[in-house]
Amino acid sequence: MDFQTLIERNPLIVTEGSVIERIKRETRYHLDGDIANAGMIYDAEGSALLSSIYREYIDAAKRHGLPILILTPTWRASRDRLERAGLAGTGVNRDCSAFLSRIRDDYGEYGEKILIGGLMGGRGDAYDPEGAPDAESARAYHSFQVEELAGAGVDLLVASTLPSIREAAGMAAAMVGGGLPYILSFIIRANGNLMDGTPLREAIATIDAAARPAPSCYMLNCVHPDNVRDALAAGSHTAAPLGGRLIGLQGNASRRSPEELDGRAGLDADPPERWARAMLRLHTDFGMSILGGCCGTDTRHIERLAGMYAELRDGGPGDEAAEPVELPIDGTLDLHTFRANEVKDLVPEYLTACRERGILDVRIIHGKGTGALRETVHAILRRLPYVERFRLAGEDGGGWGATIVTLNPE
Repeated sequence: MDFQTLIERNPLIVTEGSVIERIKRETRYHLDGDIANAGMIYDAEGSALLSSIYREYIDAAKRHGLPILILTPTWRASRDRLERAGLAGTGVNRDCSAFLSRIRDDYGEYGEKILIGGLMGGRGDAYDPEGAPDAESARAYHSFQVEELAGAGVDLLVASTLPSIREAAGMAAAMVGGGLPYILSFIIRANGNLMDGTPLREAIATIDAAARPAPSCYMLNCVHPDNVRDALAAGSHTAAPLGGRLIGLQGNASRRSPEELDGRAGLDADPPERWARAMLRLHTDFGMSILGGCCGTDTRHIERLAGMYAELRDGGPGDEAAEPVELPIDGTLDLHTFRANEVKDLVPEYLTACRERGILDVRIIHGKGTGALRETVHAILRRLPYVERFRLAGEDGGGWGATIVTLNPE
């Protein structure tokens, strides 16, 4: 089934979760410094590992009757990188596509619900927009990979983790030449701007005006769903953010910024339940219809996302019946993964638990957004007799996205 038909017939398509980051985190497999996981298909250990990861994600979607978008392991398989890795002229992009096609063939009839996206990445550091090429240089640079992937028979092209409007515009121009549906996926900050400072709305409008045909849609990746929610709320977007052009997210499991996560040794990740709830709210509140994982996620996250959606789809309780999330009583309460109707009871209960443990300075993270949740929290605090005072946090503590509460001792 082609991409457009699958989108039209299914309210939600899931994607894979983390692949490269998961290999680094869970295994001792040595990833090539130039091409990352693209060369793994050529050795027995690497191909078995990749196959296992992809099949886990596919099986999670299949169990819940959902279609899935999987991406070729070619994020770093540009011509110059392949040359440096000693793989020039070997057809790596085509071979990676064939690798996923063989996996899809094993799923028989369900294979009709598996989309293969030809994955591309920017030329340089995804977190450094200053090093991004201009549009014309980017078009020339990325045309090689577009031709290779389109010729391999992928269902669509996907350019991921894009920090700069300049390179994104050039990639769009190159992807037009592939003759396939294509998606651009940006990395943004919580204020809704690309890493180079371009507002997301402006980036989408600029590319839509220049590319013919325009991208099929836009996505975000390498961003936590709560950060995306803050960005959309701050922009006063409704159920169809950015005119319905932004329809997907491969979400990080951590709210930390790209700079904080880059090179971080330890894992910083939401539990699958909490992450899935936050992701699903982007579907229910903003109409996002392509959802999956990025850094910090694994099969458990995709399984829970698919399962929670299936419960709602089938008339079940969905996240309303989810197992309670045990909150650490450590002086920080993050409200992003809770519904508005839960906050009224949650805040007093959490503050009471802090007082019982002798924690008298508490940070409540409510996000910036429209300010509605912040005002709800402040109204609750004004009514609590054991709240001595409260104030908005300084910039080092979340700015006006968090409130610092000082409690009276018992």
